[in-house]
Amino acid sequence: MLSSTKHDDIRSQKLRKLSRATSQLDMCMISYPKACPIALGRLSARQSSGGTMMKLPLELLYNIFSSLEFESLGKLRLVSYVIKQTVEAMPAFKCMVEHASTALRALGESNLISEFSAAQLYQVLRIDRCVGCADYGPFLLLPTIERCCFNCLTDNLSMRVISTSAAANCFALSTRSFRDIPRLYSIPGEYDGQRRSRRQRLVSTRMARELAVKLHGGEDEMKAKVDAKSYRMHTAYLNKRRDWVAMRETGFDSPFPERPVLPNEVLDLPDDEDPFRYMASTPFPSLNHQAGSVERGLWCQGCFEQPSLEELEAHLHSRSLDVEEGEELVRMSRKAFSEQEMLDHIDECPGAQRLWSEFNVSEKSHA
Repeated sequence: MLSSTKHDDIRSQKLRKLSRATSQLDMCMISYPKACPIALGRLSARQSSGGTMMKLPLELLYNIFSSLEFESLGKLRLVSYVIKQTVEAMPAFKCMVEHASTALRALGESNLISEFSAAQLYQVLRIDRCVGCADYGPFLLLPTIERCCFNCLTDNLSMRVISTSAAANCFALSTRSFRDIPRLYSIPGEYDGQRRSRRQRLVSTRMARELAVKLHGGEDEMKAKVDAKSYRMHTAYLNKRRDWVAMRETGFDSPFPERPVLPNEVLDLPDDEDPFRYMASTPFPSLNHQAGSVERGLWCQGCFEQPSLEELEAHLHSRSLDVEEGEELVRMSRKAFSEQEMLDHIDECPGAQRLWSEFNVSEKSHA
């Protein structure tokens, strides 16, 4: 029987050799290659008085302060030194600044920092499951501050974002209607291998749809408005084509009218044609207070190095998954795990087992 120390050593070796603590996936979205502490400002003078407010119990102060967003908390810190100390000691503020400064910077640069309270962000920090599939979720969808995994960001239509102009077209609303939901200003950068320089206002497709249902008075009413708009757009296009043909017959040369993208076609775009894919997400750690640990996700090296088809078929059979082999291979290579999940996965992953065997053979040959 292995001693506790030997067991821990093997556990550490497996995690070190068979998993990756970083992934190329976060380079598809909003990320910052270097540490990026947020700018909080400094007191111009050491004013120590916090006024009568500071006579309240500390727990009550934390409840009050955590209901504020980080933009307001940053200003509140500058009122006095006592308040500054209190805000910075508040768990919601302290943990977010210490562990999730990248997400705070992304929220700030996308103009969403004033949309969510410190308590809301802290709550998401303390859970680790993707809202779409319950796998480990190492990313944050900014407009909804929902924790998510990469597979859901890619495949789940409810996690897509859309420009406010396109959303207005899709749901028969005015762009001003979207003031009632969080609006993200896209951040210039490279996303999924594509350079995006233009800043655009984006909203969650799901939230835009929910808003439209509310404003139109119901699902059926919204559908009727959208169908009517699609009909008008298509009719206008047919009229332009007819005019173009008439003009050609008279000898006048003009560009062929461009067919409009109808509302339902915008929402049904394949994921690889989505112009805003990954532009509203950022890496986001998970905090486990009981264990006193922070996790950022681990990726299986065996899955990443593409196991053979025989290994994959054995893996699929062992999990009774009714999916295409190629799709499952891609999904598993993108799937993140918590530390304990990774150890459990290694025991059943054919690719990881092969790498572990190769590692042990190499160790013995050098012994």
